[in-house]
Amino acid sequence: MIVPGNPEFDVEMEDLIHRRRRAVQHRPFTLPSVELSSPKQTAAKMGGEAVCRMCLRSVHVRPLTRHHLVPEAWFRKQPLALKMIRNAHANIVPLCRPCHNRVDNYATAEERIERVEARRHLRRSLTQQEIAFAIQVRGRTWLNQHYPMM
Repeated sequence: MIVPGNPEFDVEMEDLIHRRRRAVQHRPFTLPSVELSSPKQTAAKMGGEAVCRMCLRSVHVRPLTRHHLVPEAWFRKQPLALKMIRNAHANIVPLCRPCHNRVDNYATAEERIERVEARRHLRRSLTQQEIAFAIQVRGRTWLNQHYPMM
């Protein structure tokens, strides 16, 4: 009988875990919907959300900038099909310039700590569509490393 603690069970479990890991690593990549990259939807998102996602200041107090969850630099190294979705509305988060600087700044050790805290704060304000986009394009591990929850 194969039960936990039995050497046969351990071998079978290791094989199952190995097969699952390989299946996850080699799953076919499907691109997010092309309609996600509509400039009209991105403009509507920036205009519709009239506050910074982090500090909640109005667009009338501070103009908003477009923060890319998945950086534009990463998209530049990808095939054309992926380059086309870099400005997808699910990849854009409206932030005021000071908050955008905090999220992207990491020159000194102190700024790196502030950046991690800012990204934690930003992660809590992401929509399900934005989280799904980042996971689909870069994966859950990447999302958790760059925008930690805790």
